[in-house]
Amino acid sequence: MRPLPWWLSGGTEQCPACVQWHQYHALYQCAHCDGPVCTGCVLVEFAATTRTLLCPDCRQSPDED
Repeated sequence: MRPLPWWLSGGTEQCPACVQWHQYHALYQCAHCDGPVCTGCVLVEFAATTRTLLCPDCRQSPDED
């Protein structure tokens, strides 16, 4: 039996928002706190020509740095 591809295996990194395990390469970094966040939890804010990726905690309190 062949091993699973890296994106389907259990993963080595845990998303702090949903506590699910993901591969490191499949996580995003929050633009405000630089913390990891998975594709299911990342929040994208769109501006005219930019997009900002945020974790759920920074989205709720954007003024804190």
